[in-house]
Amino acid sequence: MNVANKPRRRFSTESWTLYLEDEGIRSSLLAGVAFGALQILAASAANAAPLEPIKAAASLLLRDRAYQPSYWVFSLVLGVAVHFSLALLYGYAFGLMSTEIRLRTRLSFVREALLGILFGLIVWGINFAVIAHGLYPWLYATNLTAQALLHALGFGLPLSLLFARNERRRVARVGPP
Repeated sequence: MNVANKPRRRFSTESWTLYLEDEGIRSSLLAGVAFGALQILAASAANAAPLEPIKAAASLLLRDRAYQPSYWVFSLVLGVAVHFSLALLYGYAFGLMSTEIRLRTRLSFVREALLGILFGLIVWGINFAVIAHGLYPWLYATNLTAQALLHALGFGLPLSLLFARNERRRVARVGPP
């Protein structure tokens, strides 16, 4: 009889930790959609081209060519790919960070919301105050206060609330770790 052996876990909380990281990734995709939509709306409200945020994301790889008309389609596709790649990266980081937080904090929407806003501000600080300041000066010239608010309220907050919602569902389904 050929019986497949279940792979053994190294640590008792390993599957729980991987589940939290996976929640962070799934939540980051949805938060990335919300953040991208808010970026486009903010650009429109500031009388800029609505696709300017997508071109800005593409400019991380294409530099000034992302803003040229001949690269319009490529900039659009690449900008969306860069945007969601960064959202996944930061969502994974949020999932890792949340594995270290007590269950009571992960289940509280208020605590998780404050953590998400702080996380969004940290992401903004990394993206604009550190990286863009040195490598992408054309991005650093944008309205930094508006970008900080968009990162905190448009990415960090939805990411954390989606994560808290998923965590509440998981605990209700299988119990605390």
